[in-house]
Formats: sequence, structure tokens, C-alpha cells
Amino acid sequence: MFSLQLCEQVERLARVLSMTLHYKDRGTHGHCDRVALLAEDFAGYLGFDGDHRRSIKLAAAFHDLGKIGVPDQIIHKQHRLTDDEMVQMRAHPLISERILAQIDHPACAAMGRWARSHHECIDGSGYPDGLAGSEIPVESQLLTLVDNYDAMAERRAYSAPRTHNAILAIMESETGWKHDAGLFGRFTAYIDQSPYRQPF
Repeated sequence: MFSLQLCEQVERLARVLSMTLHYKDRGTHGHCDRVALLAEDFAGYLGFDGDHRRSIKLAAAFHDLGKIGVPDQIIHKQHRLTDDEMVQMRAHPLISERILAQIDHPACAAMGRWARSHHECIDGSGYPDGLAGSEIPVESQLLTLVDNYDAMAERRAYSAPRTHNAILAIMESETGWKHDAGLFGRFTAYIDQSPYRQPF
């Protein structure tokens, strides 16, 4: 999927954009870094080859980059978003894809599609496209799992960090409508012995 030279260029770009995101929102920056490491490790557990794992890691690093285009008052709001604010927030996967599309290469186009679909749900209730089942790239389904796990493991303005068992209980309750049951089962087996497991 990648030439070594392209991959190195994209990784350098990821570092630059990651620093940009750091100055926009440190919480999102740290989240993207952790999700990238977790996604790459889980992809290895699932048997993806080295280049594929590398591209999944980069898609994960970019997955929330589109929040650069969301107003600060929405990103940092501590209460429920209004309908209009939710529309603006739900644009962030599209913005992430548009940023990646500026790199004119099929591999980056694929990463953009994976980032675009990380809020899709297996029953078709997600966004931005309402994809369902196998319409959602497996890479995006993988990103959804690791994104959700890390989001619940960290302290946010509106919630305390949850324990490992509490996170998995919530994710299990979402299986069948948000997550594919088979892939969630693989994730459960993986995360229990992962170095990125929530420690309590």
C-alpha cells in the first residue's frame, strides 16, 4: 500500500499536524496519539501485515484531526450539545478526510475513508453516511473500537475515567448496533492482555 518513502513523508506530516492539534486541543491530541498506538497493536493482533498496520496507525492518528475545524466552544463545552452544535461536531470526520485527500496518493485516500467512517455504526445509525454492516470498512470498525475504549478510559470535561471492566461492559451493551459482535469478541480477548489496557 505504501512505498517506504511515502510512508515516511506521511508520518512526518502526521507529526506536524499532531503538533498543530496539540495547540488547538491538548486532550484530542493525546487521545489521537494513544488511539494510534492502540490501533496499530490491535491490527497486529488481528494479523494485518506491517504496511497495513502502519497505515491503520496513521489513519488513527488523523481520525479526529478534523476537530481543527470545529469551534473551540463546542469542543470544550461541558454540557449537552445543541442540535446545531452537534451538526458542527459531526463534521469532523469529513474534515479529517478532506485533509488527507490533499495528499494525492491511493493509500492516503484509503486512510481518509477509514477516518471518515469511524463514527459509523453496524446497524446504520452512525454518521456521516449511515453505513451499515459490511459497508463499513473493517479498518474503520477497528478504529471505532479503540477510539471508544480510549475515550472512556480518559478523564474528560464531562466525565471521569472509567475502569477497564466498566468500559467493556458499556461496549458489550453497544455490540449488535454499534460494534460487530465478532470483532468486539476479538477486541475483548486482545485488550485484556494488551499493554494499552486501562490499568484499573
